[in-house]
Amino acid sequence: MSSNLKRFWLYQTLGWGSFALLNLSVRGYFSHFGLGELVNSMSLFAALMVSTGLLRLYFHRFIEDKSLGKAVAHVLLGALLAALLTTALVALVLLPNQALVFGKVIPEAPSQLLMSIPNTLFIILLWSLFYLVIKRQRLLSQREKAQEALQQSLQAAQLDLLLSQINPHFIFNAINNIRALILEDKDKARQMLTELSDVMRYVMYADSGALIPFQQELGTVKQYLSINELQFESRLSYQLDIAPDCQDVLFPKMMLQLMVENAIKHGIGKRLQGGRIDISARCEAGCLLVEVTNPGTLAPEDARGAGIGIQNIRQRLQLHYGYENGLENGHESGLESGYRNGDGAHRLAGKAAFDIRADGENVVACLRLPLDKKDREIA
Repeated sequence: MSSNLKRFWLYQTLGWGSFALLNLSVRGYFSHFGLGELVNSMSLFAALMVSTGLLRLYFHRFIEDKSLGKAVAHVLLGALLAALLTTALVALVLLPNQALVFGKVIPEAPSQLLMSIPNTLFIILLWSLFYLVIKRQRLLSQREKAQEALQQSLQAAQLDLLLSQINPHFIFNAINNIRALILEDKDKARQMLTELSDVMRYVMYADSGALIPFQQELGTVKQYLSINELQFESRLSYQLDIAPDCQDVLFPKMMLQLMVENAIKHGIGKRLQGGRIDISARCEAGCLLVEVTNPGTLAPEDARGAGIGIQNIRQRLQLHYGYENGLENGHESGLESGYRNGDGAHRLAGKAAFDIRADGENVVACLRLPLDKKDREIA
């Protein structure tokens, strides 16, 4: 027997038991307490337990996913049948045993039982209303929980998909470069192979919903940049400007790597002379502000936010935090202007935001993440 069914019969026993005691008290008040009143109340209790138990099965069979009109018709029909069954069961107990129970035969007993049918029907209709309302609320609660679980599952699957979108060309290039390096510098090749292994382990075993200390993400990005330096050689360099209070702030796994990968692919990789990538991070006004700057021009699809890497970042922000787009038509976003002039800093502090813009001969990707209470205490 399931826990729901056990709970149903427990409530049935308590409810109809209380009703039988009330019936016995009322009958005893207007006449006297005797065997007849006790047997009458007990038989009514048993009959109601049986009839409403069967009525529950009837509702399960005929009311599930029915229209309102059909549901009301089935409630009325089921309650009427249950009332007739209740009266018949009480009659089967009392009428053949009147002399034993009441000490005499009561000629008007059958008619009294028939006259009690409307009252019994009314009581069973109240029970039906109460039962169906509770059942409806339980179904709604179960559906909400199932919907929430499904949504969480879909978000986890979507995050897993986004995390799996690391550029495959990076892997192929890294392997080829390490293979070439083996002939020149075995020790450095061994070091690069270790760093590639660490980066791939970081990607493959990434928890889709993980928030990790920012310094851990930064460490993997350093390895990622070191591997890319094999390909670009002197064309690629980087500089870090990380505030000490940002080291332990929780950060979405691989988010910074995506920003750096986008800077290399659309910035450094398109310039013959290459350039330097600047990565900065600071905690300000309840937020972690991260900027990745690279030389180059802002591509039209990036200005519109249509690039795959940018879409990946924004989708992950939406799933993790609830995303607030800070960029419109390639103009400066409310994110940067708000923090520079002090206007709107607290207004924007509740959501994450991502913005990419042109700044002279450079392209700047700006990421703002809200700090939770623990992060604020660290910062």
